[in-house]
Amino acid sequence: MRWSVLCVVLCACSRKPTPDITKDPSPVDAALPDTAPRLPPKERAIIHGRIIDLDLRGVAFELRKSSAPFEAIDDKRAYLVDTDVVAHDNKTGVELFRAKPTACAKPSLGRTHLYCADGLKVTAIATSDGTMRTIASAAPSPVEQMVEVGDRLIVRRADRTLESFEIATGLLRTATTISTIDPWIGLKVIAGDLGVCGVGPDGAGHVLTCFRPDLGLRLKKTIDLHKPTDPKSTWFHARSLDDKHLVIGTHWSPTVHRAAVFRVVDGVELVRVEDEIVAVVEREQGELDGFVALVGDLHYLLPSGKVAWTFKGRVSDSASALVRKGRLFVASFHRSASGAALDAFDVGSGKHLWSGEVEQLPIAHSIYLNDVMLTYRADALVMRGEEAALSYLQMFDPDNGKRLFSDNRMRSP
Repeated sequence: MRWSVLCVVLCACSRKPTPDITKDPSPVDAALPDTAPRLPPKERAIIHGRIIDLDLRGVAFELRKSSAPFEAIDDKRAYLVDTDVVAHDNKTGVELFRAKPTACAKPSLGRTHLYCADGLKVTAIATSDGTMRTIASAAPSPVEQMVEVGDRLIVRRADRTLESFEIATGLLRTATTISTIDPWIGLKVIAGDLGVCGVGPDGAGHVLTCFRPDLGLRLKKTIDLHKPTDPKSTWFHARSLDDKHLVIGTHWSPTVHRAAVFRVVDGVELVRVEDEIVAVVEREQGELDGFVALVGDLHYLLPSGKVAWTFKGRVSDSASALVRKGRLFVASFHRSASGAALDAFDVGSGKHLWSGEVEQLPIAHSIYLNDVMLTYRADALVMRGEEAALSYLQMFDPDNGKRLFSDNRMRSP
């Protein structure tokens, strides 16, 4: 939404001082999200080659003139990945090291290393000093994903082989296969570093498979939401999988609307409704508050699945939402269209409080992919979007929806 992130080739990237953001807090002065969907445990972000200070709502440092193919940030460093992997101190902007792996595909940032795929092997780059070493096995299938879980690196390969490497030594400890996995979702780490989970279609239903860090099987659950009365054209897909929840629902069905939410730590089904659940809503401490459903209108569901209230006027197929101080904030969007909307509601009554001043940048397209993540950072709502040709970060006042900071721009080719 944890953070896999990577480096960058800073050809032409000398650090430049930026205007004093404490003197000019212009809401549209320049900032954007990093390519990771969730913000790191510091009040800073990286986007389009710049480190953003979320507290001051402005650009702290410009590391390069344009975005890198992969950008990420943790609590100490910002990483730009292009041909090289370049790390900067995220408090000063100073370049700390530049690593030169032979290739850096599908980069992933862990606690102590940044990982690059190079065909069949993995290059592990120490985030402390840029030292590189190779992690490899005899597997003949290319690397598709790398996920750090505790003291293990889990590598997923194109043939669905999973390998567990000991990070300290780089030694392969165990290997197994996952029977089915949605490549768009991939593996997700279970909250608390308890292991990894993947979900994929299997016949008429889906299978949720979870492993411990040593790849011992944690759980395998078959899920089928079909009813005998459903039209034959009814089919389901995994809407989302994160560190806590799996959401499965109908897909492009004109007559049947059904969804279920499962807890990934033990596979327990939390709710099943005749509706389209698009977001699991948590309170500040991570407790489940309810669900957002979108079928024609926006419905807010209690944890039991009962409809608490309905808001007419938002028609979308996806959303990211959270609750803070008795208010529900919902960023709604279409997966296959540009743009997003932001709304605030009284979570108890459903009263609509405001619609946010979301900055839009219309883009002509024929094939599109849109993903939006709403978080609460630095006493503000932070909405980060990754679209087919556009990245953005926008910050909003939670009291009135006023835009505090925004940067919408096309990604560099």
